[in-house]
Amino acid sequence: MTEGVKEDALPFEAITGFSFVRQPISVPPDLRSFRKITQLLLVLKLCSYGGRASSLKLQLFNWALGSADSMSRLRDFVETSQREIRMDILHLDPAVNRAIEYAVAAGYMDVENNGKVKIASKGKALIDRVLADDTLLSQERSYLTEVGRRVTEQKLKQTIEGLF
Repeated sequence: MTEGVKEDALPFEAITGFSFVRQPISVPPDLRSFRKITQLLLVLKLCSYGGRASSLKLQLFNWALGSADSMSRLRDFVETSQREIRMDILHLDPAVNRAIEYAVAAGYMDVENNGKVKIASKGKALIDRVLADDTLLSQERSYLTEVGRRVTEQKLKQTIEGLF
């Protein structure tokens, strides 16, 4: 017997069995695949030319949409003559790659031969429906419209090369 604990306080011998019951759990919004797909489609629509972008650009915007601080950092990058985005680390989120894979499988996106991700016709229809409703992804929409196409693939490439 452990000091300070009564023997009857932990009646293990009285337990004859136990069972597990699956309970529904909530998945945080930022981890929901369909939300991530919709955010990526929004980036392709509002922040790219021809509805296509590199997966690196999609990763960058995913990082930026993650917090107010990262939004501010990317905004500073496009509004000033900064040569680099102030990032503590370059974080490539596997959830973005997974969302791209799901989106391609579901017909919302296509991957071109050069590796760029492109909105498919089904994705265009979805993102047009999202944009028609002002209440959906309003914060992301506002931010992406503001930053828009000022983060070019060339500027991103120069920044990434500067990190290594």
